[in-house]
Amino acid sequence: MNYREVKDWLVTNSGSFPDWSNSRYVRTMNVLELFPSFEPYISGKSYSGNDIFALKWGGGPIKILAWSLMHGNETSAFRSFGQIDYFLRSNQLAESLNKRVTIVYIPVLNPDGAFDFIRRNHQEIDINRDARSNQTEEMRFFKSVFSTFKPQYALNLHDQRSIFGINGKRDGVRLALCIPQVSVSYLKSESLEYNRNSLRQIVNDVFTNVNYEDLALWSHFDEAYYSKAIGEWMQEAGVRTLLLESGVSGLDYNRSESVLNLSAFILSYFFLLSKKDDSGLCTPSSWELPKNEPLLRDVILRNCQVNRDELLFTTDIALQYVEYLESGELKYKLVVDDLGDLSDLIGRQEFQDISIFASTSFKIGQDVPLDIISQLNLNGLQEL
Repeated sequence: MNYREVKDWLVTNSGSFPDWSNSRYVRTMNVLELFPSFEPYISGKSYSGNDIFALKWGGGPIKILAWSLMHGNETSAFRSFGQIDYFLRSNQLAESLNKRVTIVYIPVLNPDGAFDFIRRNHQEIDINRDARSNQTEEMRFFKSVFSTFKPQYALNLHDQRSIFGINGKRDGVRLALCIPQVSVSYLKSESLEYNRNSLRQIVNDVFTNVNYEDLALWSHFDEAYYSKAIGEWMQEAGVRTLLLESGVSGLDYNRSESVLNLSAFILSYFFLLSKKDDSGLCTPSSWELPKNEPLLRDVILRNCQVNRDELLFTTDIALQYVEYLESGELKYKLVVDDLGDLSDLIGRQEFQDISIFASTSFKIGQDVPLDIISQLNLNGLQEL
């Protein structure tokens, strides 16, 4: 099945997806129950003693490793695999896929961070910068799964912040893709270069059947080399690793459209890999995707009158939504992100010539007061 066919099927059957796959914040404790198509493969413990599970589906020769919630507040891929799991147990074509691929999926690599909806683990270490030092229990578990399973392909699944956009527009990004780089010492390795080129070709094959509305909101993420990141470590280990980041398109901060795009991409990618023949030559290719750029802010107030120490001046102000948990429920608050000449930035929502900060002193990083949010609402702010 190609991307368009998979997405049509997903849209038609979306009413049968598990309810939790529709929510930005997901309670992740009963992982084994959430993915009934998969069977337990390897288990371990986090720094705080919470369970980490690697799950397995299929029995084919093509081996794919995928993981999500390496950062505890990046839930899109976890939700996407809820939809993928439903496809695998409901669509008859999954039977042929089962004979061609074996998928090992780590749903929650960072259970401590996921429970608190925070990026880092309870050591306050970014697991995605621990690929060389192996200081975290979570990375050591990941390496044990890697060495046991010995994958040929990998999906490194993340979310990205709402600051990213493309083509100088406020529409945002649904998916950002990149193939992690290798260090200079590996650049002359023909096998690694072959891996990167062949992976780029496979992804290009996915693109050929993506509808324009979706593809217009996909971007090419920066392929700068991050020596401590897991994607680079995997690539240098000879595993064809694709990084996928789910973003915010429009005002879809729940990322519902991004999750659906990701589900369709991953499933169509699995089907393409199931037909993969490594016997042929691989020629270098590129992606015709716009560059992923940090050009957006959630709200920008243009020519806003500001009070600083009882003196008034006019400038631009950028506001960002911050996600936080309160009594187990995900909420959003606006904070002051920046002020000054912000002509190089675009607001997802913009307001001109309003002086709501004229009577209030504030600092960057401060929560926006409720009375000011009420005034923004009167001016047309669409709250989350």
